[in-house]
Amino acid sequence: MSNETQELIKRLVSVLEKEKQLLLLGIKTGKEAEELEKVESEKIEVLSIIAQKDLEDFKGFEEELERARKLNEEVEVLLTANISFLENLFKELSEADGIVDKRA
Repeated sequence: MSNETQELIKRLVSVLEKEKQLLLLGIKTGKEAEELEKVESEKIEVLSIIAQKDLEDFKGFEEELERARKLNEEVEVLLTANISFLENLFKELSEADGIVDKRA
């Protein structure tokens, strides 16, 4: 078990937890949006490093990897819900403003 691999997994879990918290709290200010952008960049960086490692490097870290996988699934659900909310909001606004041809 490599300390580097262990630190990468811990970092990934930490980033996913930050991302989940930001999504749960909602983006209310530009500061929160910037923080989410930073978290996304860090997640991509960590995943890029992890992708370069051999599968053998992750033996012994199954529980931590499972935690990261579950956190990622939760983040995906939150992102999907946010996207759906925004799509519905824009649809409602468009229809209210008469932008969308209701005959279509």
